[in-house]
Amino acid sequence: MTAPESRWRFLLGLALPVLDHVFPPPLASGERPPWTLGGGTAIAVWIDHRISYDVDLFVPGVPLKQLTPAHNPFASRIAPHFQWPGHYLKFERPEGEIDFLSPALQTEPGFAWKDIDGRPIAVETPEEVIVKKIRFRSARLTARDVFDLAAVAATHNGLAETLARDVPDALARTRESLELQASRGQDVLARSVVPTPSGRAYLDDAFGMARRVLAAAADLSD
Repeated sequence: MTAPESRWRFLLGLALPVLDHVFPPPLASGERPPWTLGGGTAIAVWIDHRISYDVDLFVPGVPLKQLTPAHNPFASRIAPHFQWPGHYLKFERPEGEIDFLSPALQTEPGFAWKDIDGRPIAVETPEEVIVKKIRFRSARLTARDVFDLAAVAATHNGLAETLARDVPDALARTRESLELQASRGQDVLARSVVPTPSGRAYLDDAFGMARRVLAAAADLSD
């Protein structure tokens, strides 16, 4: 069966007017960005390991209520329904989800500028995305997170050092969460991601690759 086409660029295009209302462009590429594109889509932008269908936008400097339809005239154009429990703002569309989140960058610099459809976008680095995943949801690691971790470990030789430095206290929980996912089987992981042709190389040994980089990070942090 053919995988659905990714529409993350379309979703980003819907989100940009909401962000521009709060942070008027243009942003100079030398500036510290007020928001970043993160999550699995950011990793995919850099290493093209899997197809991503959602957009995660991190906006640490302002209350998320400034992005809700009640306070932002462009937000209602994304979708009529949204979730806003306070710590995130989620819009759901047939093409995928747009999430606005508040955590700040966790690494330095944590992002690089990337031209996306003719506009400079601050895209989080793969290491930044992995550090965020481990810091904020180490106990709730998903199969997709495991695949992302394996792919970044394969393409970024310094990942173990980054994890040992930035999230040493979360490594034990992450390893436990990884084993929980492994107990569900390789088939569950394979059904959870749509790898690109280059990303298929990480699929069969994703659990092993993730185990090895976490073990290396734990050894370095001792």
